[in-house]
Amino acid sequence: MLREDELAGAAAAPERIVHGCAFWLPFAASFALNSIGNLFVLFPLWVVKLGGGAGAIGAIVARIAGGARRAAGRRRSY
Repeated sequence: MLREDELAGAAAAPERIVHGCAFWLPFAASFALNSIGNLFVLFPLWVVKLGGGAGAIGAIVARIAGGARRAAGRRRSY
């Protein structure tokens, strides 16, 4: 068992950062790439399973891309 003075020292110990920038930056990049991969591979398969076709998939992806473009503050290039 721990003594009271050992418990007091453990409670006062500073917190240590477990994951730094060297972890979170590659994690975010990997997450973003996997999300895009799912959008362009698995999502269309799900739409087809629900009975949609190529037109429905294109309309949904265009709406998602347009919303992301507006959220980023970009204007249309044409």
